[in-house]
Amino acid sequence: MIVESMNDQEFANEVVKDYFEEMQDYINRAMVKKGRIKVRHASNYTSERRNKWLIIYSPENGGQYSMHIKRIQPKDWFTWYSLIFAPNHITLFGFNKHVAERYLERYSERFNQELNPSEALMEMFINTPAIIQSEVGDSFYTRVNGGICLGSVYGKRFQLNNKGVKTIVDIRETKTFVSDDMLFNSQKLVTENSIAHAIEKLGINYLSDNDMNGLI
Repeated sequence: MIVESMNDQEFANEVVKDYFEEMQDYINRAMVKKGRIKVRHASNYTSERRNKWLIIYSPENGGQYSMHIKRIQPKDWFTWYSLIFAPNHITLFGFNKHVAERYLERYSERFNQELNPSEALMEMFINTPAIIQSEVGDSFYTRVNGGICLGSVYGKRFQLNNKGVKTIVDIRETKTFVSDDMLFNSQKLVTENSIAHAIEKLGINYLSDNDMNGLI
């Protein structure tokens, strides 16, 4: 179970254990059971290790999913991490409470919904089909619904061994959210380039809801 006192390596190890011991099989069974996914939707799940997961199912490419896990931290802080998979490699891509609060400010203005910061991040994940990073100098830009998240390109890397399976885990953190109408010209250019990159690499269906509205 994820607890406040865990350091980054202990947290990464807990996520890897939970994924390989339960969540990998769970998501495979869920995808088979669901069959053809018609609309994007989310599901909350608490694992046997008592970790809180958010799973988002979407219809692109015949049906796919994204996985996110919540890390409770000291002093009423939290971070939601998106899992990005590659062979023998998992990136834990974090969106913390400050990002959530900044996103919530903009989300509440547009939709007038009463959400807490954690719920606002969950809405952001649901409305952002793909996380695409663009690196500029020592910063990265991550396109999300309604704006961008900014963070440092530098993170932490661990090599973990779970039942003989070696996995490299990178932890990267976003630091803040900037809505589209508050972007500097240079940030707008990076955003436009990242949207073009997303279309080229993943297809138009991978754009966020806000991006799609901008193309109509």
